Formats: sequence, C-alpha cells, structure tokens
Amino acid sequence: MSWAVAQLRNEHVPLRDSLAAAALPRISLFNPQSLASTASAFSSLAYYHLPLLESIAAEAISRLEEFELKELVNTAWYMAHRQ
Repeated sequence: MSWAVAQLRNEHVPLRDSLAAAALPRISLFNPQSLASTASAFSSLAYYHLPLLESIAAEAISRLEEFELKELVNTAWYMAHRQ
C-alpha cells in the first residue's frame, strides 16, 4: 500500500500518517523485501515518519541473516537518504 501511495506522489499527510501507524504494529511480520519496500516508499515521498523508520531499522538489524545482499543494501541506502 505504501508503495502505491509513493507511486502516486500522494501529498495527503493524514493518509501517510495512517499508513505508517498501521505498519508499526505489523513490522515484525514483514519479510526483508517488505521492510526494504516500505523504507523505499516513505523515503521516495521525502516523508520521514521517524517511529516507522526506527522500527524498520530495528527489525532489519534483528534479522540481518534473513536479508539477501540487495535487500540489505537497499534498506541501508534508504535509511541513509532519509534526511
């Protein structure tokens, strides 16, 4: 869902807040590709929901062994370009 919103370049802040809030309690269910995609979507919007990005980072760190190199690099890149 966040990827689709990013593709539309949606500037509706309440919608982005709602997507981030909905994702937070489910982050532990995301696979590595979903973590990278979610970070990418929010990053491409230049919308940095800090609790969500911190949650993605913490989950990625705790599950590093599950990541393929591309997913790990992409997640790290998106996190680095969040400013």
